[in-house]
Amino acid sequence: MDTFPFTELPPELALEIIRVAASPQFQLPSVTTPRRRPYYATALALSAVSYRIRLVTMPHLLHTVVLNSDIQTFSFNTSITLQHSFQQTSSRLALDYKKLVRRLWSTECWESLIIDDLGGLVDYSPMYEVIRNVRSLGFTTCSQYLLYSGLEANPRDWTCRCLTVTGLSWRWNPLISTSEGQAFLQKVTHLVVSIASKPKSTNRLPSWLKNVPFKYMPALTHFAFPTFTLSRVDPGTCRGWIETEHPELYEILKDVEIRPFPFPSLGEENKWELAFLRGTIWPGEDG
Repeated sequence: MDTFPFTELPPELALEIIRVAASPQFQLPSVTTPRRRPYYATALALSAVSYRIRLVTMPHLLHTVVLNSDIQTFSFNTSITLQHSFQQTSSRLALDYKKLVRRLWSTECWESLIIDDLGGLVDYSPMYEVIRNVRSLGFTTCSQYLLYSGLEANPRDWTCRCLTVTGLSWRWNPLISTSEGQAFLQKVTHLVVSIASKPKSTNRLPSWLKNVPFKYMPALTHFAFPTFTLSRVDPGTCRGWIETEHPELYEILKDVEIRPFPFPSLGEENKWELAFLRGTIWPGEDG
């Protein structure tokens, strides 16, 4: 079969091929592939081809970072530290993660379970430098520590506008009881909340809704949450529920676009992670 040298392609076509190939990919486990393929496997392989290919690939790889385990979070933090060394030595491999990472999701981050060689807690300050500059953040109950401790370590100049929180529960008090937490919430324009609960009936709002501190989010313009009602649910119906069940919330949200969020047809552990990876929670919200 005849082959065509990649280097002979027009530059704009070559760049588009790399962009598509470097985009994160999701593959569910199957009989032939029992283990889930890493989201960034192709992009990482491309970045190892050559320096020039790496230079083009890395911005696509780093645009949306999804960390689905404690080990991945630790490894990403280590890679940021390595980049600091590259920058100090003026290495051509140096990358500015603060500028390249625009969206970041963490499924799991247990500070107390990872210690360094000296027996102390891991220093996540390199990670905080990155997440405070992203446009969109997503956390589960198992990773909320990363947000709280990051705000404490870097209380100023967080640029996040879009926040997604999911899981069995969510502690809002560490945000609303601190000045840095309140400053963070004041900038949020897009909010998605999914807390596991069983509604008393299919016509009721989830019970956790009354705990969301909307009054601390004056810039909020979009709010989405999953519903367990009949399939034909529109934003008007959601507003009706809020007005009936929690009129105080309706006053707070009267100028906010409210959207019921349909669950992706995946297992519980994958659905929000994948939705964030694909950018389908708030299309176009990452700037």
